[in-house]
Amino acid sequence: MCDMPDSSFDIAGATAKVTNRKQAAAGVPSAATSSESSTPTPTVSGPGRLRSVLVPLLCGGVFGAAFQASRVHEFGMIRAQMTFSRFLMLKMFLSAAASSMVVLAVLPLVSRRARKKVDAKRRAVTSGTAEARGLLSVAVGAGLLGAGMAFSGSCPGTVFAQLASGSLVARYVLLGGLGAATLFPLLDYLPGWSSFLRSVPVPKVQNNTLASIMSLRPEQVALPLAGALVSLVAVLEYLAPWKQELLALQAMGSAAGKAAAAAGVADGSVPGAIPPWVAGAMVGLLQLPLLTLVDQMLGSSSSYVTTVSNALGGLLGCGCGSLALGAARVDKVSGYRAARRGPFALFQVLLMAGVFGGALLTSHLSGSTFLSERVVSSRSEAALGGFLLVFGARLAGGCTSGHGISGFGLLALNSAIAVPAMFGTGILVASLRA
Repeated sequence: MCDMPDSSFDIAGATAKVTNRKQAAAGVPSAATSSESSTPTPTVSGPGRLRSVLVPLLCGGVFGAAFQASRVHEFGMIRAQMTFSRFLMLKMFLSAAASSMVVLAVLPLVSRRARKKVDAKRRAVTSGTAEARGLLSVAVGAGLLGAGMAFSGSCPGTVFAQLASGSLVARYVLLGGLGAATLFPLLDYLPGWSSFLRSVPVPKVQNNTLASIMSLRPEQVALPLAGALVSLVAVLEYLAPWKQELLALQAMGSAAGKAAAAAGVADGSVPGAIPPWVAGAMVGLLQLPLLTLVDQMLGSSSSYVTTVSNALGGLLGCGCGSLALGAARVDKVSGYRAARRGPFALFQVLLMAGVFGGALLTSHLSGSTFLSERVVSSRSEAALGGFLLVFGARLAGGCTSGHGISGFGLLALNSAIAVPAMFGTGILVASLRA
């Protein structure tokens, strides 16, 4: 995941369009015209501006450190979860979803202000997503994302930790993702594309959460569900202890690592390693500072589109002769939205910069190296996987952290549909490739 104005869900614009239509019906003129996001950029100065930069950087640093220290960012671990041969990444993901659920269930009980913030995010990922994306778009996009995970051994967010840990293959995953971010907005000009995005709309379903369809309060569903996820993590740990999984990972690396794995030396097999459930809890708890301090939630895939938009805006509007088209012209000819540019649209870019920095620092301090570089067989496979990751995430309106941790943490039915589609397709593709 939630996007106001920039996070893992493309819902701010959808919510604004609903408001615009209501204003039009009432005879009130609206200045918003963007189909992606019409939320005005806030004007903040002083401590607020500094906080909007420091908080995502620091939270991203924790995010990246959790990836690297638990080793769940390894190609081998991400791919292996799809074939049920390794569960390190799955333990981390389920723990992150569970801790996110607890934060988002308990926080509204603490203060009225917190409740309003959580309610706004919940409406965004339910009714806002329903306005921008039909069920078909959410399911197909999540499926493409899952296929990208199986091909690349990466996710939209973990690629930055992979790069920081020394992976060269991750560069091609990143390039594929940036290619998808360049193409996706241009599809606005494809006849029938907008209709496809909103096909199979079932607002009465998409506007619901798991709690609302059961006529229960969010905490009455979130807390037991979080307990069930933690119990599943415990079962997976019993079946496949995390240190044994790290030994298998170590065997993918150097000759010394293979010798250590063969000798069964579990303790310290990977320098600085922490249990995956500790990493997952750290990640899920980041929702607390992000939501309370900068009104955002975890997500990563919007950072790709934001980066490309800013880069093209700078290139085409830089005053270089015939290329001096200006920001409005860029928006018109390329489909990139003005709301994607500027300092307050850069939340996820800062968050991912923090992921890179946190993983880099943790890798340096622990002396660990990336161990599963050879798992991805070719550069083209990595680039294809990266393309599918980001294209699928944009189509679904959220990524593994957006739908899987933030949206699912909010109990949104859209995310409850996206997550099984994501992993189901990933498992299918991984099985066909095996």
